[in-house]
Amino acid sequence: MSRQGTSVQGAALARRGQGQVDQNDPDVKWAPVKQKLIDQTNWFRSLLPSHMNEPAQVRQFLAMCFNVVRESDWQLQRAMREAPQTFFSAAAECAQLGLIPGKTYHFVAFNVTVKLPGGKERKEFQVTGMTDYKGELDLIYRSGRVAAVHAEVVRAGDTFKYQKGMDFPHHVIHAPEPPEGFEEVQEGLATDGERGPLTGAYAYAVLVGGGYSRVSVLNRTRIAKLRSSKTEAFWGPPWPAEGPWTEDMWRKSAVHDLFDDVPHSVEYVIDRLRVQAAIAEAPKGAVLPAVPEREVRALDGAPVPDGAPVPDGDPAPPYDPAADLAP
Repeated sequence: MSRQGTSVQGAALARRGQGQVDQNDPDVKWAPVKQKLIDQTNWFRSLLPSHMNEPAQVRQFLAMCFNVVRESDWQLQRAMREAPQTFFSAAAECAQLGLIPGKTYHFVAFNVTVKLPGGKERKEFQVTGMTDYKGELDLIYRSGRVAAVHAEVVRAGDTFKYQKGMDFPHHVIHAPEPPEGFEEVQEGLATDGERGPLTGAYAYAVLVGGGYSRVSVLNRTRIAKLRSSKTEAFWGPPWPAEGPWTEDMWRKSAVHDLFDDVPHSVEYVIDRLRVQAAIAEAPKGAVLPAVPEREVRALDGAPVPDGAPVPDGDPAPPYDPAADLAP
């Protein structure tokens, strides 16, 4: 943590000790969000995959969700005020997928048009959950049937060749000039500027036991069709210019195109269907979907869906997600 961050936190703690309430203190400002996360502990435990639903892991997941809120920019903060239920819905999907908040799954605020009764409309900031390509790779590897996934972007100065029937593309990144003091060209060390603008992306999987998946190859025209005005901030400026996330978005597009053609975690597929059924039958307007009564049973005094993994040992006591974030 930086010195500035430490001093700000120290000042906040001092004000708390003096009985003063600082509305800009993240722990005070987002106390309702923290309490809702705590209140929904058993719901999140029922959503998380079996390898992530031990009490300590649930605490860690909720702490990471809360950390995203505490560290959020003004757009996400505004979305939390105007449509907090959209954040909890996105957090529920993140738990269902078994991904990491802020790392392989991101909470992004968009200014959307909401239709009101009587045909009127208004603008509202809402939270949308987004799985990045590393998250999709995680889901692929969890199946246990994929040994490796290769996903790369291609630039104008690269050597690239792919024809149907090839197991994988032939892709060489060059070094236009030898480094000073060297006579031989060192393949693969060209900078992005030396390689030129982006021209395509590809992804393929190596299967356990041998063999390859279908190769996903996207040229510049297909990439352009996948660009969304909603995510323009991530795609960056129009081609050939690039932003900080442009290359990742091209690579993600190739992985996403490959995703449905390779094995996934069986547990993930089953859990997704079960949770979608529960959400479909949930009462309207709930902060988080409620589990239908006919599908629940008592577990530690709280409703949990039938078939949800039951942790061994005593139930975890109430806890504060922010406690896991202490320096």
